[in-house]
Amino acid sequence: MKHCFLTTPAMLLAIALAFAPAIIRAEEPAKAKPEAEKDVKAAPAKPEAEKKAEAAPAAKAPVTLKTAPAPAGKPTDPKAVLAKVDGQDITLGDVDKEFDQLKTMLKSQGMQTEQMSKMYDALQPQILDELITRELVNGECKRQKIAVADADVKSLMDMFVATLPKGMSMDDFFKKSGLTMDILNKEFREQAKLQKLLNVADPSEEAMKSFYDENKESFFHTPESVQASHILVKVEENDSAQAKADKQAMADVIREQLIEGADFEILAEDFSDCPSGQRGGDLGAFKRGSMVKPFEDAAFTQEIGEIGPVVKTDFGYHVIVVKDKVAEKSVPYAEAKSRIPQMMKAKQVMEKMPGYVSGLKEKAKIEYLNGAEPPKPMNPFM
Repeated sequence: MKHCFLTTPAMLLAIALAFAPAIIRAEEPAKAKPEAEKDVKAAPAKPEAEKKAEAAPAAKAPVTLKTAPAPAGKPTDPKAVLAKVDGQDITLGDVDKEFDQLKTMLKSQGMQTEQMSKMYDALQPQILDELITRELVNGECKRQKIAVADADVKSLMDMFVATLPKGMSMDDFFKKSGLTMDILNKEFREQAKLQKLLNVADPSEEAMKSFYDENKESFFHTPESVQASHILVKVEENDSAQAKADKQAMADVIREQLIEGADFEILAEDFSDCPSGQRGGDLGAFKRGSMVKPFEDAAFTQEIGEIGPVVKTDFGYHVIVVKDKVAEKSVPYAEAKSRIPQMMKAKQVMEKMPGYVSGLKEKAKIEYLNGAEPPKPMNPFM
């Protein structure tokens, strides 16, 4: 079931990362490992105690998240004012605080520090624009004396909890998304505020039934899915026949060690050539059509907990373990009814928000300072 009621871009990104189907990406190859390490991996199975000692990962230095150095001419002082909204300052520190929150979310998804640093310059105008919008909305709420009750926030929170995937607790969600309860409460309070500001009304029974019928597949149907982890021994395009045979043998040895009781997550962290190795091989939950066919066929036919046969795809050799399976399910209208009003209200907010904010910006005095500028229109074809 999809989430359609969060309006903050950072929140939408977090939800997307938390629940998007995992895919095996050809554009994210792991760095080639030294030949000596490959020889060790392909060696015959050793006694369990020795294998566990070898499989234990070396201590890693703590990672410090840093933004990319500011280009020449751009401010670095957190107190530097990037925009004034009707006399209210928005500083570089305000933007960096939002970006730091986003980095925490992305880090929880396994994104590398270097990748996050490259995103900073591209995202800064969008984050600044979001802060400008927030300032305008808060100012309008004060002018109209709009207040949000705790009950309004709780209603949104209850609806959110009801839409979590089967078996996922809030603690699981926080761990997977990098969010916190404080952040969720803040976002839901903003959502409730917008609903009041935009005069979003409660839908009629007829409108609710129409919404259900029109969005049944999108919001009220859960396709068959599996949650799986894998270890990939990557095959390069220019590998010789012997190199491919050696890599298949390596995958066979890894599988044998897993069957004998080796820790899957440790072996994935040490030996997998897929970025998911940093998460112990975890690919999350995915539905049919999300993976390459041989991988999909294996994942959907293996039993839960089984270490299946080595699977060959265009990416290389995979050792797969299925953690959980969810059968296809449709939620009937009677069961979905309690959640539909908030979903429809959120949809109205998203439809009304751009025009409303545009009107607020036209009436406000907005100044961009210290090289800051409005975000460029997004290219839908990129």
